[in-house]
Amino acid sequence: MKHKLSHEIDNYPESDDAGTLRVTAKIFGQDDNSTFTTLSLAKDFLDDENEECKSKEDLNYFLLEAGITEDVIYNAILELIVYVDEVTCPESIEYSPGCAFESSVGSCS
Repeated sequence: MKHKLSHEIDNYPESDDAGTLRVTAKIFGQDDNSTFTTLSLAKDFLDDENEECKSKEDLNYFLLEAGITEDVIYNAILELIVYVDEVTCPESIEYSPGCAFESSVGSCS
């Protein structure tokens, strides 16, 4: 499975969206080009010890239902976490904790 990561940052989000992470996953090549979106606090998504993060769980189940193997899912989610961490790190010049962050994962099955 090939995948591509991208992101957008809203520097002036609505107050309810501040500090959030929206992940959209799209799987191309299937009959319906499946799409999934989930929302969580960025800090919860990045917390390695938060294995019960609802967004990560839901993304995992979506990818499993799409027929993607567990090894590929694990690697894709790990790569997404690293990607989000790099963009949202304190040294980032494009992100601050009050922003809303949206990341997209596009995959070809």
